[in-house]
Amino acid sequence: NMPGRRSSAGFPCIYMPVTQFTRTVTTAMAYQPLKPDEKLSSLYVKRASKELNEDPKQIAAHLTSLRRWLSSMPHLTCPSDDAFLLAFLRHAKFGHSKALKRIDNFCTFRTSEKEGYPSLFQPDDSDLNSYLRMLDMKTMTPLGFADNGAFCFLVKMANFDVDVISPEKLKQFQQLFNDHLLYDARVQIGGVGMVFDYTGFSMRQSRAMFKPRNTRLETKYYQEAFPVRVNRMVFFNMPSFFDATYKLIEPYLKEKIRSRIMMIQDNLQPAFDAFPGLQKLMPKEYGGFNKSFEEIHAENRQAMIDLFNNRRHIALAVDESQRPETSKNLMRAYGELPAETMGKQGTYVKFGDDEI
Repeated sequence: NMPGRRSSAGFPCIYMPVTQFTRTVTTAMAYQPLKPDEKLSSLYVKRASKELNEDPKQIAAHLTSLRRWLSSMPHLTCPSDDAFLLAFLRHAKFGHSKALKRIDNFCTFRTSEKEGYPSLFQPDDSDLNSYLRMLDMKTMTPLGFADNGAFCFLVKMANFDVDVISPEKLKQFQQLFNDHLLYDARVQIGGVGMVFDYTGFSMRQSRAMFKPRNTRLETKYYQEAFPVRVNRMVFFNMPSFFDATYKLIEPYLKEKIRSRIMMIQDNLQPAFDAFPGLQKLMPKEYGGFNKSFEEIHAENRQAMIDLFNNRRHIALAVDESQRPETSKNLMRAYGELPAETMGKQGTYVKFGDDEI
């Protein structure tokens, strides 16, 4: 498949580097969402069995049981196809109660102004021009799959122009991309790895992008609702002023997520050592073995446009008047931080030991 073309199943293709250890990558392989009839590689089958308690012979029974649970929740309307439900079952390690709770949170957050942030999930056809401007800013590009199967991408924070596109619109487009990943079984099992490059990031950009309320809500969504497994988050070359901004986020982070965050200055080698396969995916200007960021982004551009044109419309609804008592208050409270949080080094709020 050439860039911008579709596979036989009609899915857009994203060009990814061949996973090899040489410093010069001369060929590329296309990434496309896993087709429904395509079998998972042994890497994912083994990880799913070992880490998620997945037994292929029992998947159909799990899906039938979860659908039965959902039918007893009169307040929820959501997809019931296998791929959607498996995202939540895998995240919950096939614990049905946990999976149902996260589905409820997912539906609620994306539809309730009181509990969530519905406008974050509402890009439409009229947003194409804004989307193209976002692509032209070159803020993000997919990189491919690491050795453990995690899907990786790179975000160049300083490339975001606050005068060209609003932070909310940028984040809407990120959710559009996330919704595609939600349905990919390899991402459900292998998780994600993210590198955020803050080189050159300004205080003005920081103030525009990290509003306290919105940042709190976005953290709430990723930890309480979106079924994603985080392998590693790398914050590279964070400016000193961003310490205060990070304190807006840190109090809400679960311990498991904190343990997977790396803050690195100048040299990404510690991240390469901690995350096998990341180096062969990263652009050469970062010490990686891949092409340059400009080349990778250019190869992905048309495929990213295809993702917008073929964005998933996840139909959700919540009728609070029908919500059972047992399904109330499922999300943890992400309240306002005390004033001294921003003034004391290391201050944080403990939210419990729940795993993400």
